[in-house]
Amino acid sequence: MQHADNWEINGCPVNGPSVAADGRRVAVAWFTGANDAPKVKVAFSEDAGAAFAGPIQVDDGGATGRVDVVLLPDSSALVCWMSGTADGGAIKVRRIQSNGALGPVAVIAKTDISRSGGFPRMARLGDEVHFAWTEFGKPSRVRTATADASAYR
Repeated sequence: MQHADNWEINGCPVNGPSVAADGRRVAVAWFTGANDAPKVKVAFSEDAGAAFAGPIQVDDGGATGRVDVVLLPDSSALVCWMSGTADGGAIKVRRIQSNGALGPVAVIAKTDISRSGGFPRMARLGDEVHFAWTEFGKPSRVRTATADASAYR
């Protein structure tokens, strides 16, 4: 267990954590619904996961989860998640420094937050971050976007 946040769910969780590792650096991002207050959190380790710093809240409210995390060369991480909005839902991303400093939240795409909306994913290749998500519809489609990691400060 990475962090005991006292979230209890009845059934099989589909909103699991995401882990990224690079050498001895590890970042774990997760969704919690503890105390009926949905949140996305991340924690960092510098010793291959033997110990983690305290959790950092990533979201800006309305989180529904479906998190992903990638580590960046400067020891920061990008965390993406799905969030409910007044007009449906959005896939959001934020850069988090290992010292807890938060960058601004950016919206990657508007989306359907139902289960058919899928789970957004990220991958880093050099300085580029690639995003992929499901666009709900008939037929549904996989959409992608690419950005330079420096776009998220």
